[in-house]
Amino acid sequence: MKRLKRCSLITVIFLLTLCITLMGCSGSTPSPSNGSTDVNRDNSSGENNDATEEELETETKLEPANIIWYTVGDQHEDHDEVWGEFNDYLKSKIGTTIDLKFTTWTDWGTKYNVLLTSGERIDGIFTSRWANFYSYAKMGAFQDITDLLPVYAPESWSEITEQQWQEATVDGKIYAFPTNDREFTPDGMLYREDWRKELGCPEIVDIDTMAKYFDAVKNEKDITPINGTGANIIERSAWYDGDFYHIAGEEGLIVKVQGYDTPRNVVSFVHSDTFMKMAKNAEEWQKAGYWPPDAISSTVNTEDTIKAGTGAAHWANPAGARGVIVGQIKEGNPAEFGYFPFTKMTNVAVPNVSTNNAFSVPKSAKYPENTIAAIELIRNDRTAYDLNFYGIEGKHWSLNGEGEVVIPAEGLDPTEVKGWDYANWAFRNPEMVYPPLVDWDGWEPINDYFGSIEQPNIHTPFFLDKDPIKAELAAIEQIKAQYHSQIIYGMGDAEQLVTEYRTELEKAGLQKVIDEIANQLYDYYDSVGIK
Repeated sequence: MKRLKRCSLITVIFLLTLCITLMGCSGSTPSPSNGSTDVNRDNSSGENNDATEEELETETKLEPANIIWYTVGDQHEDHDEVWGEFNDYLKSKIGTTIDLKFTTWTDWGTKYNVLLTSGERIDGIFTSRWANFYSYAKMGAFQDITDLLPVYAPESWSEITEQQWQEATVDGKIYAFPTNDREFTPDGMLYREDWRKELGCPEIVDIDTMAKYFDAVKNEKDITPINGTGANIIERSAWYDGDFYHIAGEEGLIVKVQGYDTPRNVVSFVHSDTFMKMAKNAEEWQKAGYWPPDAISSTVNTEDTIKAGTGAAHWANPAGARGVIVGQIKEGNPAEFGYFPFTKMTNVAVPNVSTNNAFSVPKSAKYPENTIAAIELIRNDRTAYDLNFYGIEGKHWSLNGEGEVVIPAEGLDPTEVKGWDYANWAFRNPEMVYPPLVDWDGWEPINDYFGSIEQPNIHTPFFLDKDPIKAELAAIEQIKAQYHSQIIYGMGDAEQLVTEYRTELEKAGLQKVIDEIANQLYDYYDSVGIK
């Protein structure tokens, strides 16, 4: 899935507005099932154990409605055509139609926040960890849907795992309908596997073997390995080299957990031996010419250079690597690409939290039941799913004799007919996805590998309240802007720069930040039983 910039500051800016507005918003909010943090999937309230079939039918009957949904991103040029057919089908099945609106990508974070603070009636909205789901849920922007799920989405209630529902839970209440698409998006490096073999380099499994590949490409092929902006490869590989994990999904925080098996080991990444090792490597690699002299200010994308054969490395998560490889196959590029997932250094792969792509019912919703029922239909009904994810059959897509999806439909010109697409990620059901016509042959094996080393994502699904440390965080960001990029790109004496950086961070109140984040994280761990 696409990775988007966070809008964490937006939440702070609108905090007061949100609190005031939500006090005045109306909406049918179901009663919480209990006050604990556990989700009881057998029966959320216990009220319907003895209900008759007739009573259950009455309870689940939906009021006919045109509901209002919002999602992020932009509208497809064929939206009216596809959505008209989709609504006709939806109405025939559950008496509901959806007026789907889009934030667009332009300044989407501000628009998203205004939607949730204005009191405008919205029956459903895309939500995500990276769109501040946990913050909004904690602030009361969403309705508790715990009791609605087993009634209006019984199939999904059973299919989605207890862990995934737990990740959509805040203070014992479920505030989002999560995806059950088990998605792994660890960091990694796309590289030229044919060049690695040609140059006799060892398999890339860690920092040292990565450096040997860079050295061979630079000296024997006279190609700059990281030919463009390369900070992602340098810093992100160090996170895995030292077994660091982001807290609350905040990659930008220098405060992290070190060691998956030691979740209460909250430390400063900058003060670690790993950071000093990274800095010294960067200084050495910069002198060796592993990236251009102007890399710190370059706008050249390493994806473009690796595709053109003028670069040898590009940061990507597995889905991003798959996209590049499939694109090159379609264009007839004979190059053989390889992918080095940085999880090779930790032997741990954590899936995205289920709220990475999810859907919530805002406090202002009038028809929460219809929203839940519509999501249930989209996820599990073949016709509804195909319309929502693939568009009009025979135009946007078709199936070949092998059951593979052809986009656009077989025989149509892709320059004239675009495949159907919009930010529908929250509704993706892996059991309903057709295999693509062209794919990377490493996609299934790498996901099998991630599954073999999978561990629960324990550090992400909680709300980090930055208010008690906002002054210190602001000061740290200023210092980070002064030192961080210089160190990552090896622009100076590594030991001296790191020592100065650490000293300035300590003066700015880093220890207070570590203590506050640790205390909040420990409280969360205690609430969900993590030792």
